[in-house]
Amino acid sequence: MDYSLYRAEDFAADESFISYHLGTDPAAVAFWESWISHHPEKLDEILTAEHLVDLLHLRLTQAEAAEERNRMLDFLQDTEEPRLATDGDTRYNTERSSRNIGRWVSVLVICAVLLLAFLGIRRYTVREKAPVEWLSSSNPAGKRSIIQLSDGSTVTLNANSTLFYPKVFRGDTRELMLTGEAFFEVAKNPQRPFIVRTGKLTTTVLGTKFNVSAASGSPKTQVALVEGSVKIKADQLKGEVILHPSQQVTYSEKDNSLTTSAFAAEEVLAWKNGTLIFKEASFQEVAEKLYQTYGITLKNHSPKQVWSYSGKFEKADYLTVIKSICYAKRLTYTVERDTVIIR
Repeated sequence: MDYSLYRAEDFAADESFISYHLGTDPAAVAFWESWISHHPEKLDEILTAEHLVDLLHLRLTQAEAAEERNRMLDFLQDTEEPRLATDGDTRYNTERSSRNIGRWVSVLVICAVLLLAFLGIRRYTVREKAPVEWLSSSNPAGKRSIIQLSDGSTVTLNANSTLFYPKVFRGDTRELMLTGEAFFEVAKNPQRPFIVRTGKLTTTVLGTKFNVSAASGSPKTQVALVEGSVKIKADQLKGEVILHPSQQVTYSEKDNSLTTSAFAAEEVLAWKNGTLIFKEASFQEVAEKLYQTYGITLKNHSPKQVWSYSGKFEKADYLTVIKSICYAKRLTYTVERDTVIIR
């Protein structure tokens, strides 16, 4: 099945997609979460399909139905025209009145449902007339960029990261999708929550500053809050976590858990200011950060395979960093195109 060819109505008619949206089949939920994360270009169709599924499964709760029934019974009884009756037809009139009331209630409930359905269809029709245009911004290794969103929010996108966002936000929410790392400065709008989706984690805010790190293939996702408050929800977990400034939450895909802790803003946001900070870092950690920042590959051909390196560099070029590391470790290096070999 090639779901990439599906349109909104196709998704809404698919039993597996319906089970995913209604949360009735864990296997379908897992499949569609993975599929959607790998096909962000279909987000607009997916959101429209979800609205359609909601519309097709529209129904009143028992409490709502009972409330409406009682309200209409009171109304009809109060407005029933009096009728002169003899003793012989009292029972007949009572039964007929009861049947009429039941008939009126049924008709009114049906009308209410049709009205709600009409409103839903109208919203869907308006959406079809004004489809959301999705944009994407990607940074290779060694590059950072700043993206201005239509609502006035600003996103600083790190290297090796991709952001999918609407050209113009429509509807009651402001939703986008991130792979990699970004710092968000969200314009306040209490009526339109700002939602960042990263794999299995959803971050919802009204107006705040926070950092999201969700590298592709990484088993962990982190959200660090600088200002304001955010609400974190993991797809497979009940409940949610509310963060306060200087707190971060870490989602572990392996354990399917959310852990809250304090964080040092200088370290978490160092990348945003072009600063490199190493704290007792292994060679692998040093190599990953150099590739992220400069797009160079670091190889260790020296006899020192176990590392523990600490250092801080502010807007330094990669050779300055390499020279400092080699000086501290008493090693040498050679450069071959975009690869640095430590000897």
